[in-house]
Amino acid sequence: MSVVTNIIFTFSLIDKSQIKKINEWLNKEEYGILKNISNHLGKYRSIECIILAGAFNHFNLEDFIILLTTLEWNSTEDVQLFIKEHEDNSFRLIDIFKNSI
Repeated sequence: MSVVTNIIFTFSLIDKSQIKKINEWLNKEEYGILKNISNHLGKYRSIECIILAGAFNHFNLEDFIILLTTLEWNSTEDVQLFIKEHEDNSFRLIDIFKNSI
């Protein structure tokens, strides 16, 4: 049975180097990767943050939050994790630095 977790993850442009670390972990855990959709938004202007998105089956959200909190962020106030789990009707915002799932 499929149990999908949908993720939208946003953060500051100055933390762009974190994409590689996040996707390396996701690949190691055999989930795949979060896709950077930042460059696909807007026509004449670029969006001013990084936006990663993906959907994963049987996703371990707690382990993912632990990963995110161990990374060195230049701008923690810009880090936002939006989750929509299998039975949810909408996304919810998780403050990863307070680890409130």
